[in-house]
Amino acid sequence: MCFLFALGSIGCSDAHDPSLDAAMGSDAFVDASSDASADAAAMCGTTFPTFERTCTSPSDCVAVTHTLDCCGSKRVMGIASREQARFGADEAACAPGFPACGCPAQLPAADDGTHPTTGHTTPTVLCSAGQCATTFVM
Repeated sequence: MCFLFALGSIGCSDAHDPSLDAAMGSDAFVDASSDASADAAAMCGTTFPTFERTCTSPSDCVAVTHTLDCCGSKRVMGIASREQARFGADEAACAPGFPACGCPAQLPAADDGTHPTTGHTTPTVLCSAGQCATTFVM
């Protein structure tokens, strides 16, 4: 369990001391084990894991969708199909870290920077120069 002192230092222990609740106020403690959304938000920001993209043909690749922010903006990435389960687990961990914040989501972006357009709303996954990638243009 970790708690934050008003002066900004952090103290951690494995045990919860109820007497400190009374001394510091019942909301003085932040239980890190129940605050998965804070951990997920940290992982999902600029430190989201990278995934293998090596391929020899488009059949080696899958298109996956990563949520970028609390607005719901998305990036459609091409990754090696063998990485799909790991991506799914990491992306699921991110979901609680992005509560709806009321801003409008941007259009999804593919690896090449393209966005859905009329007639091209489904991304295409490619194997380009030995790397999985996505595009909305075909």
